[in-house]
Amino acid sequence: HRVLGPAGQVRWFSERGGVEFDDLRRPLRLVGVAQDVTAQQRAEAELHSSRQRLELALAAAGLGEFELDLDRQRLRVSDRLGAIMGRTPAEVERFPEVDVVHPLDRPRMQAEFTANVARQARNQRIEYRIVRPDGTIRWLESRSMLE
Repeated sequence: HRVLGPAGQVRWFSERGGVEFDDLRRPLRLVGVAQDVTAQQRAEAELHSSRQRLELALAAAGLGEFELDLDRQRLRVSDRLGAIMGRTPAEVERFPEVDVVHPLDRPRMQAEFTANVARQARNQRIEYRIVRPDGTIRWLESRSMLE
């Protein structure tokens, strides 16, 4: 809960407690702890605000985002990137079963990606076509960073 200090400053507290009972189940005392979580609340609010600004910038630029975990071979894509590809994120994330890349671009894209990973290229840029479910073809430019 929030506490307003004498100078008008707001502090956030997290509290936990419990009641101790006697043998007849009558309450004897309340035992608890309180922790000042103001810094955590502020950090969470700033993170939320930062995420909103990022979403606004991505929407304004018409960009989608993705993350590929190379060790686990798991892909996560944003709703926006799924929409660009004409699919839900879950459909795109089922790669390679659902390969959205144009068949003529797959070998080149795979070779470029593999070479970039092998040489540990920090910044990657690959242009390729995708085929949407309705058959339309779109050109995409993928820019990514290897961590």
